[in-house]
Amino acid sequence: MKTCILTSRLDTHDYDESGVRVAHNFGNENGILDTLLGTVEGRDLLVYVASDENAYDITDMYARLVFESFDMTMPFDNYAILDGRRLNDAKVLLKKANFIILGGGHVPTQKAFFDKIGLKEILHDVDCPVLGVSAGSMNMARVVYCPPELEGEAKDKNFVRYFEGLGLCDINIFPHYNDMKDFVLDGYKMMEDIVYPDTYKSPVLVIPDGTYVVVRDNKVEKICGESYFVKDGKIV
Repeated sequence: MKTCILTSRLDTHDYDESGVRVAHNFGNENGILDTLLGTVEGRDLLVYVASDENAYDITDMYARLVFESFDMTMPFDNYAILDGRRLNDAKVLLKKANFIILGGGHVPTQKAFFDKIGLKEILHDVDCPVLGVSAGSMNMARVVYCPPELEGEAKDKNFVRYFEGLGLCDINIFPHYNDMKDFVLDGYKMMEDIVYPDTYKSPVLVIPDGTYVVVRDNKVEKICGESYFVKDGKIV
């Protein structure tokens, strides 16, 4: 039984007085630590899968914070990063993993990397739990809903908002609701002008940071924390 955990943000770090990111114990908000401890079997290897195969500095920074946070909270014997530096190791590395984290970032960029390493096919033969962070959670869907995110994308009539994902769940999430509810992109209100109209095509579960969704064998088992369901332009 494959378990997937969809998060908006994994609370692994804070900032010091100089504005430098510092790892901390990510705690147990909405019971996430209890969920992980009850789900992950074995602590030999945690693999962090990047969102951009070439953004080494950014990937290293976020992966380090994740690894240090887990060392304080739920330590593993070994940690590994999967990005463009280890393309040929993807299959072997992921099959050895006890726990896989799909990092956050730009959804289409991450999708391209996933396709390049054949992640969908690899994960079909991997039984360990998979946790997504933001974009990583969005790309888990069978059909991914990918709203515009970067400047120019909302105005681009050729921007693709739906494409094939990893097929680990049938639910689409929209993360960071606490930040996105008032966000404006290319003159469009993110929620009212972009997300709400798109839900006439397919519904979306909107979650703020701290909320997570547990999916087992493609079925939603529980939603932990505040969440909103948006369908046909209406939010509940």
